[in-house]
Amino acid sequence: MTRIDDARWMWLALSVARRARPAPNPRVGAVVATGAHLVSVGWHVRAGGAHAEVVALEKAGAGARGATLYVTLEPCNHHGKTPPCVEAVLAAGVARVVFGCADPNPYVAGGGAARLRERGVAVELPALRTQVTEAQELIEGWAQRLVGEPRGGPPRDRGVREAARQGVELVGLARHIAPGSPRPSEIAHTVSGAGTRAPRVA
Repeated sequence: MTRIDDARWMWLALSVARRARPAPNPRVGAVVATGAHLVSVGWHVRAGGAHAEVVALEKAGAGARGATLYVTLEPCNHHGKTPPCVEAVLAAGVARVVFGCADPNPYVAGGGAARLRERGVAVELPALRTQVTEAQELIEGWAQRLVGEPRGGPPRDRGVREAARQGVELVGLARHIAPGSPRPSEIAHTVSGAGTRAPRVA
């Protein structure tokens, strides 16, 4: 898997995420690929339905084993209306996960990435800083509703304030970079120019 492949497939995941209209849930897209070979794509279609990575993995079937999963949001590791996505990732035998941005929920942030690393799955951030930015923009409205924090303003949600009072750490993106993996700033210049952005999916 080359850095150009990583950039291409993350652009595709970001592109298919824009198809989704799962309000009030966030828009999320996922791609399963092996090197330059596309295996499957998926996106979160509706609230209460399967999450993007689960859709892509189900489409991939046996083709997901040993492959890389590109997903625009950190896979969840908690039970909600659906089971934890990390369990589907582990069951599929994916070797590596590249996710666009961290889960902004202060109670679960970092849990998905940590669980995957504990089970031997390589976890990395995108090759390009612009991809992190686009992934964050996709979930911006949902993230603000989740923590009750308009951009530039303090949290309004009492639960978040209470968590902060008790010393719950709000995990940043840097925590999710696997040891030894390239930082976006180190490789962004190597994945620029024509051919790095995947065509938009209509």
